[in-house]
Amino acid sequence: LTAGCLVILLKFPSATAVLTTWYVVVVIAREFLVTAIRGLVESSGRPFPADRLGKWKMVSQCWTIGALMTLAAGSQFWHWAAVGGYWVSLALTVVSGINYVWKARDILFAK
Repeated sequence: LTAGCLVILLKFPSATAVLTTWYVVVVIAREFLVTAIRGLVESSGRPFPADRLGKWKMVSQCWTIGALMTLAAGSQFWHWAAVGGYWVSLALTVVSGINYVWKARDILFAK
């Protein structure tokens, strides 16, 4: 859902004043990575639930998307929220992706 919203928002020049294509690629790549890791780990019989960092990532992405939607609608009032959310959600996206790799390292890097 978030990936779809971000891709659609790339069509709005007012949103792309904040939103970049590479950010959307990073978000989508992280989602594919975590989904693949989750499938691999769970296929071994081990549970692999979402963690708190991933949930905060989702909150920050939703915040950012909401603020970007107001920009696309023509309001500049939430521009500060879009910029702040952009950077916070980017950091949380990368860090939580690394965290999931770290948590699954025993299966991912098994010899």
